[in-house]
Amino acid sequence: MLMDHRIRRYHKHDGELRSLPPHLHSHLNLVNITGFYGQKFQLELALHILRNSTMLKAMKIDPKPTVAGIHNSLFLKDGLCFFYGYRVAKKYLHKEDSRGVVGVIKVRRRDVG
Repeated sequence: MLMDHRIRRYHKHDGELRSLPPHLHSHLNLVNITGFYGQKFQLELALHILRNSTMLKAMKIDPKPTVAGIHNSLFLKDGLCFFYGYRVAKKYLHKEDSRGVVGVIKVRRRDVG
């Protein structure tokens, strides 16, 4: 995911998280999400995948985007988005992860510009 860094991360006062109708994904066993900034719609999608993938063995969340041709200036500009994405993933995805499949790449506040 490469999202607009100006859209802020999810907060509870932004309203309840929406849920898509249940649709089991019985063949999905590995999910790798990069560019997770913790925005509401990103969180809703990740939660849907986590809740509906019955055979999921690992869900890796990396707040930094992996995109062909990305420039270092993007990392400086979006640095706080990486930190916020990490915090949102830890708070909301880990709470829903009863199987222990979610892994979040750590981004520390002091490491971003």
